Amino acid sequence: MARLGCSMVESWEILVAVFQNTGLRLQVVAETIMAAVTGKEPVPRSLLGHLAAAMSRRQVTEHDPGWTG
Repeated sequence: MARLGCSMVESWEILVAVFQNTGLRLQVVAETIMAAVTGKEPVPRSLLGHLAAAMSRRQVTEHDPGWTG
């Protein structure tokens, strides 16, 4: 997520959003993303949509005129 310009706080919020929307344990979500980043395994299709949605919410919130960060 750092490669996409996410801060540590934003990355945490994205992980939590994916965790809450999938029902998977947070550790499983984090390990899955780390495996994808290191090239060990691709992100499963079942998580891709949730991850994309969390990232797009971040981008919308960040560009919202009322966003304070």
